[in-house]
Amino acid sequence: MNYPTGFIIRNGVVSDVRPWAAMFNPLAWLQFLHMWLGAFMLVGLVVSGVYAAGMLRGRTDAHHRLGFFVPFVFASVAAVIQPVVGHVLGLQVGNKQHAKLAAFELALHSETGPAPERFGGFLVDDQVRWALPIPRIGSIIARGTFNGTIPGLDTIPRSDWPPVNLTHWSFQLMVGIGLLIALVVVVFWVARRRGHDLLGNRWFLRFSVISGPLAILTLELGWVTTEIGRQPWTVWQVLRTVDAATMNRAIWWSYTGVLVIYLGMAIAAYVVLRSMARRWRAGEEDLASPYGPAALAEART
Repeated sequence: MNYPTGFIIRNGVVSDVRPWAAMFNPLAWLQFLHMWLGAFMLVGLVVSGVYAAGMLRGRTDAHHRLGFFVPFVFASVAAVIQPVVGHVLGLQVGNKQHAKLAAFELALHSETGPAPERFGGFLVDDQVRWALPIPRIGSIIARGTFNGTIPGLDTIPRSDWPPVNLTHWSFQLMVGIGLLIALVVVVFWVARRRGHDLLGNRWFLRFSVISGPLAILTLELGWVTTEIGRQPWTVWQVLRTVDAATMNRAIWWSYTGVLVIYLGMAIAAYVVLRSMARRWRAGEEDLASPYGPAALAEART
C-alpha cells in the first residue's frame, strides 16, 4: 500500500502479478519490525503498569516486583530501539511519499536545507500558524543530513494533499510520546545501575501506570500517521481511496463476524481476569485470617 510492487499495469489492466514480491517489498521488513517493536512496547507497558498500580497500593512483595520487571524488560528494549527503526523507516517513506513528508513537516513551500522542524502549529488558509520552528532539525529528521531538502505542498497537486493538520499532529504526538517513554526507560535503568530503585518512587510508579495507555495511544497515532498521511491513495499512486470503496453489501457480514469474535474475546478476557482477581483477594484474606489455612497449618506445628 505504501510501496506497491509485484505487478505491472498495462493499458489499465494489472498483469505479471508476483505475490511474494508484493508481500515482501523493500519496505516490508522495516514496517514489520516497526509494528513488532510497537506491539512488545505496548503489551509490556500495559502489563507492567498493572503491577505498578498494585505497588502504589502497598503491594511491594516479590511477586509484584517480578511481575513488573519481566514485561518491563521487553518494553524497555523495544522502546529504546523503536525510535531508531522509526527514523530509518521515515527516511524511506519520505523519499517515496513527498506529500506525506511535507505534511509531517508542515512545509507549505519547498525548503532547501538546512530546513527547520516545526513543533505544533496548523495550516490555516494556506498559511502555517502558531508553529515553533527549530532551525536545522527538520533536515536531520526528514532527510538524515544537515542540508536535506524538504519538498513543499505547493509542488503537489492539491487533489493529492493528505489531511495536513491531522497527519502533522499524529506524527508529532507519536514521536513525542515515544521519545518520552524511551527517556523514562533509560532513566530507570541508569538509576538502577547506580543503585537507585525507582520502584520505591511513587511518581515513577504513577508514570508506569499511565505508560500503558500512552503506548496504546502512540500505536494508534502511528496508524493514523501512515494511513491518513497516504491519502487520497489506498495503494500509493495506483488506487485512490474513492475508487477502492466497495458497494458490496456482503462486506457487512465479514465486519459483523470480526466484531462478534473480538467482542467475545473481550468478554472472555474480562471474565478470566475478574476470576483471577477474586481468587487473589481470597488468598490474601486467608493468609491474613487467624483461621485461614496458613494460620491453621502454623498452629499444628
